[in-house]
Parts: sequence; C-alpha cells; structure tokens
Amino acid sequence: MEDPIFRLCHCTNIAVVGAGLAGLLAAQGLKKNGFDVIVFERAASVEDVHRDWTMMIPWDIDALQRLVPTNILEALQDVVCNTGVHQTGVLEDIPVYNGLTGDLLFRKPTSEVRLVTRQRLRRILVQDLDVRWGKTVNDLTTVPYGVRLSFKNGEAHEADYILGADGWLSRIRQLLMGSKIPRLCPSGYLLATGITKHSDPSKTEAILEAGPVASIMMGMKVVGTIGVMSVDDPQDLSTWTTFWTKLCRGVWVNLGGRNALEYIKDCTPPLRDVFQSAIDWTPAGSRVHLNEMYYWMPQRWNNIEGRVTLAGDAAHLMLHYGGQGWQHAVMDAENYVATMLRVENGMEPPATAFQEYDAEILQRGQIAVQESLQEAKRALDPSRGKEILEVPDIFVSLDEALTDPLLGTETLEVPDIFFVSQHEALVNPSLGMENLKVPHVD
Repeated sequence: MEDPIFRLCHCTNIAVVGAGLAGLLAAQGLKKNGFDVIVFERAASVEDVHRDWTMMIPWDIDALQRLVPTNILEALQDVVCNTGVHQTGVLEDIPVYNGLTGDLLFRKPTSEVRLVTRQRLRRILVQDLDVRWGKTVNDLTTVPYGVRLSFKNGEAHEADYILGADGWLSRIRQLLMGSKIPRLCPSGYLLATGITKHSDPSKTEAILEAGPVASIMMGMKVVGTIGVMSVDDPQDLSTWTTFWTKLCRGVWVNLGGRNALEYIKDCTPPLRDVFQSAIDWTPAGSRVHLNEMYYWMPQRWNNIEGRVTLAGDAAHLMLHYGGQGWQHAVMDAENYVATMLRVENGMEPPATAFQEYDAEILQRGQIAVQESLQEAKRALDPSRGKEILEVPDIFVSLDEALTDPLLGTETLEVPDIFFVSQHEALVNPSLGMENLKVPHVD
C-alpha cells in the first residue's frame, strides 16, 4: 500500500526555475520525496554552458545523501577531476606554495572532499528529471490554488509552488521584488579562469609536479590555482585537461578568449614558476574568462503567501572562490524540501512554513555574502596574516591563512576552506558573528 505522505505529495506540482546546482539538487530531493516536479531552464540543453570551473565538495555529506537517490550518489565518482589518483587509493591533498619564494609551505589534507567540475556535476544531477529546456520566464501571476509561469515563447505552466533557482540574474527574484530589488554590487575583485589541453606532455607534467590534483600559490597580493580538470586516457597526458585560476583586485572587466588572456598577462599582477607558466602556455582556442565578481546582499522578497521563494545565487549571490556556493546550494535544497514536506504533512500552512524558510536563508545568506567579501580582502592582504589566524575555523579560508608567507608553517592552523558551515555560526554566538554588520545596499 502506498505511503499516504507520498500519495499526497504526488498531487502537488512544483516548478523549479533554473537547472543550476541548487535547482537540480532541490528537484532531485523533491522527486525523491514523491513530489511532481518540473525544471524550467532558459539554456538549450545541459551542454549549453558559457563557463565551467572546479570546486571542492564534501565526499560524504549527510544532506546530499538525503537529497539524491542511490544511483546519483554512485555516479558522483565520475565527476572527480583526476580519477587516476583515486583509483590508486591516494587521497587528495592541496600543496600550498609561497608566492614570494616559490617554496612549498605545506600540504593541506582533504581526505573527506574531492575536486570536481560544476558541469559534470550538473550532468549527473540532471539524470531522471523532467527538464524543459529553452524556457525563459517572462512573468508570474497568481491563479486559484497556485501560480502561473509565463514564458517568452508564449507558453505557460501552472504549479502549486515555484522555486526560483535561476542564478545571479534571477528573473524570479526580479518579479518577486519589483522596484525594491537591490542592484548587483561590483566587488572590486577579478576572477580569471582558463581551461587548457596541452599537446606537449611536459607542460601537463609540470602542473602535476606541483600537485597531483590541484595546488595553490599565494602571498603576493594575487592568488593562483592550477590543477587537473579531466582525464580521458590516464596513460596519455596529451588527453588530459588542466585548469588555472587567478584572483586579484580589479574593476569593470568582462572578457573572454584571447582578449581575456592578453589582459590577464599584461594588466594583472604576475604569479611565479609553473603557476605563471600555466597561464603563459595557454593554447589558442582555450576557454579563458575574466570578469569582476558581483554580489548582492539578500533582502526580503514577497513569497506570495508561501507559493514562490528563492534558492542558490538567486537568493544570495556571494563571491564564489572558496567552495561556499556548493555548500549553500545543498543547504538551500534540503531546507526547501523539508519545508515542503512540513506543508504537505499539514504541520504548517504554506505562509508560515515559507516565512521560516525565507528568514533562515536571508540570515544565512547575509552572513555568507558579507564573509565572502571579507575573505577576498584578507586573501590579498599579506599584512593581515596573524589576524586571519585568529578567525574561527568556520569562517576562515585557506586563502586567508596563507597570505603572509613569512608567518612560518610551524604556526599555521589551516581551516577547512572547502566545507565551512555558516549555519554553525548562526546558532553559536560564541564564534563571534553576533556583531557582524551587514552593509546597506541601495
């Protein structure tokens, strides 16, 4: 006999707008719990992406296990960047180098996380979902017992609930906030990314010598990362795809391809050794992007009596260079599914349940956005190394702890940058975040 909870959920239609990580995680969690869910995405397909990047994610996270089915969890092995490392049983670590001398500071163990790419994660998470591609939202209106989405192609869809997870330029956020929507704020920090494949295996070997998966250089007001993005044939280095990233100060830049590469070489602070060589070696036709990072400080939106709300970058756009985006996407998705289950089980009416959901995501998002700005500032300020070491682990990044290479490795206590938990700071005032000042955004 069918579980009555699932029987009730099967009657509830939820539209998720956006097939990014937050939207797909939420959709998988909703489907796993018996809801009727459809994802609407403006891109033409899962392969229609402008940019890809790597990130560290927790490899055994309870929330993720609750959200996705077993086949998705098993498939996650396929998204690991350097599969050869894991097949040998060697755990990933992250070597960190002194940007002034080139010396190895130390290796940061990351036994519980793996380096993956965002795009391969999406390919896994989209499996078994009903995704309607090429659907750009134009408007939303209320209808009896639900909400109606109207698309630019003239089509429409009615749902009981809508989750807006449509990214940093969220149309759903704009529709919910109207004229009160805060503007996107330029951060003053540039993030450059390059995805490369070298026909000369010695260049890939040089990147691997720095670190078998990824490595970091910092300490000269610029942060660089190099590593392996994918491996086609473990025995043929010419089939390996590598990546590099660069974080530095800068404004009003949004470039791609050759123009981006020329700007990075000519107008941004240099790195050294193989970290600079990786940029200089970038072959013609490589995927190179450079842009100023933006953020917006979350403010309350009209959730239409609990019928429509936000998740992911649509709810809290922060600076993404420390893995925080994935963390918050998982938390957002799990909280949304849990809220929907409370509503469907009759524990709370939608207006009350989603008032609580919105309050939590707003508070957590405000702290996360503010902290990402502070992290960027500390990452590029070598004079604040000792101050950084006093910051609780929960909010300190590896970038921050190592901006002063003169501190000496014997005194470094390096926190877990790739799986910080802002939630703990919200519930534990002793961590020192109770006096956090969130700036006003016009």
